[in-house]
Amino acid sequence: MSMLSIDEFKKLDGKAVYHPLGAIRLHVDKLTVYHFYSDQSPMMSEDNIHTHPYSFKSTVFKGGIRNIVYHYEETEENTECRLLERACREGACERDLYKNVNYYEALRFDTMAGESYNIHHSVMHKIEVISEKAVSLLEKQPIEADALFILDKKIVWNDEELFNLKSEKECWEIIEYTLQ
Repeated sequence: MSMLSIDEFKKLDGKAVYHPLGAIRLHVDKLTVYHFYSDQSPMMSEDNIHTHPYSFKSTVFKGGIRNIVYHYEETEENTECRLLERACREGACERDLYKNVNYYEALRFDTMAGESYNIHHSVMHKIEVISEKAVSLLEKQPIEADALFILDKKIVWNDEELFNLKSEKECWEIIEYTLQ
């Protein structure tokens, strides 16, 4: 599969939205999402350790993506981080699963243009873009669960800030920029 042009992406008739984990997402259908990473779509936090509400295969079309996989455990000690359960949609409820959590890196791997990787919905990970720009295609498996996040206790999420940082027009401009 080769990378599409901006005109071909527009013909897909998908909805382009900003995602707070640092990407513009183009939702083609319920199970297919393109991600566009660049300096124009910053991450809300560098420590964006999370699971997904579905298992998926991701194919990188441009640039490179590093996955860092983590293990975590609840602790009685007072830590800076908590484990939060939250659906990844506007207006979703959230709840703390663990008030105090320790975590550590277990594995890291890089995926470059032309390569794919799979992530199970239970895997706690974060990604780093290891090139100036990156484009990937995420193909979801039809599993539904809430996502988990390891968050600094000082972070309070606000849906207005999370999901409304970029208009759809701005998202398309960023997609075009990322493809250049």
